[in-house]
Amino acid sequence: MSATAEAHPELGPYAGFRPQLKPGVETHRHTYRGRPWYVFHDRAAHRFFRVSVSGAAILSAMDGKRTLLEICEMLESDADERRAAATFIGQLAGIGLLRHEHLPDAAAMSTRRAQERKRTLLQQIKSPLFFRIPLFDPTRMVDAALPWLRWVFGPVGIAIFLAVLVLGGVNGLMHWNEL
Repeated sequence: MSATAEAHPELGPYAGFRPQLKPGVETHRHTYRGRPWYVFHDRAAHRFFRVSVSGAAILSAMDGKRTLLEICEMLESDADERRAAATFIGQLAGIGLLRHEHLPDAAAMSTRRAQERKRTLLQQIKSPLFFRIPLFDPTRMVDAALPWLRWVFGPVGIAIFLAVLVLGGVNGLMHWNEL
């Protein structure tokens, strides 16, 4: 264990880590329910992440030159805030928003992609709106049937509909006790 990690155990393995956002991540400030939030858009993966103001302060200080410990000292954070910062950095690394000093591990990237596909598929299967019924364009069928069925949508069709409606109402009133 390094001297930095021993002096600040709340940061764990991230104490000497020099975090930096990967290129292609855009930042947008939004207000939700009266509170400011920062939305990070990863253009490469087309994913969005919402971060609070305190998280955005950490992200704005991540330039790849300062260690996480230096960032926490600069923001004058206590032990609980440092622990939260380490967790936050771990989450950012887990979702792939951080740039690494070494080349990306292709096996880890493909494993993460497979896990993401599996998670997305399970979410879709669990959703009641997932099942899709293939539809067709009925325009040709309606156009072909319209000459024979045009009377249904005219005065004759309305008269037949009203007659059936009145007969049903009369029949219902006649058998009211049985209903």
